[in-house]
Amino acid sequence: MAYILVVDDDERVRGLVYDALSTKGHTICEVSNGRAALSICRKYGFDLIILDYSMPYMNGLEVAEQLCTDSPFILHTASFNDDGLVKDALNIGALGIIEKISNLSIFQQQIHQFLRRIQH
Repeated sequence: MAYILVVDDDERVRGLVYDALSTKGHTICEVSNGRAALSICRKYGFDLIILDYSMPYMNGLEVAEQLCTDSPFILHTASFNDDGLVKDALNIGALGIIEKISNLSIFQQQIHQFLRRIQH
């Protein structure tokens, strides 16, 4: 199973992600902002980082640009169909972009697909 960092300023969303992924056997670490994400990534390695795009102080792309880790990341956003955002995220190394959780089963499947890509 994977060690996953979830970065989102919305406690409810973090809780949903935690519930969706921990029930599948993954170990989840969660933080509420980009600064905390950068700090924890300096100390630990993660199999996958799920970054909210829209957060105060630093958005998910700004966090990703400053990550001092080889951990792969995806962007988790309500603006997942924004072509410019998708292009920017992919240009800085994102595995992809997924929609904010609206269906837990689809979300779990998407994360599983990303994990299969990086673990092979």
